[in-house]
Amino acid sequence: MLYIYNVSDLLLKRLENGAFDLDFDDESCDLLTTESLENAVVLSLGTFARERGLDNVKSNLNPSIGGWWADSLSDVDLGSNVYESIPGKNVDATVKSVEKEAKEALQWMIDDGVAGSVSCSAKVNGEIVVIAVKIVKPDGGEVNYAYEMNWEATRGI
Repeated sequence: MLYIYNVSDLLLKRLENGAFDLDFDDESCDLLTTESLENAVVLSLGTFARERGLDNVKSNLNPSIGGWWADSLSDVDLGSNVYESIPGKNVDATVKSVEKEAKEALQWMIDDGVAGSVSCSAKVNGEIVVIAVKIVKPDGGEVNYAYEMNWEATRGI
């Protein structure tokens, strides 16, 4: 996968309910763009990766489950398997699994040279799991993001 992060992407705006949507200029009604890494992080963590253990044949007869539509254009699949940890009990081992899956979902950024390093941590705050992401860019700059997931609300996934 090659993600060129110095090209503008459509800006994803975080809504009050925690969801993301496209953002528009209030005056011109044009779509806004960004050169931030956050879009890539949101898509990497917020998109279900293809289920593991499936042969990855991409055909109409035997489609893989999950994954982002643009995976068919790349040899590397985008998305995370954080959802595989969700059915687990809200214990330390499950939180460590969430951290591992989040870091794995962002590994492509290191592989493609977009990031020098990526670290992910998770913590539980009641029924909310907070995933914190720290990205160190190749030039040494650093960005931090945090995302909340309602553990109980996602049990049906």
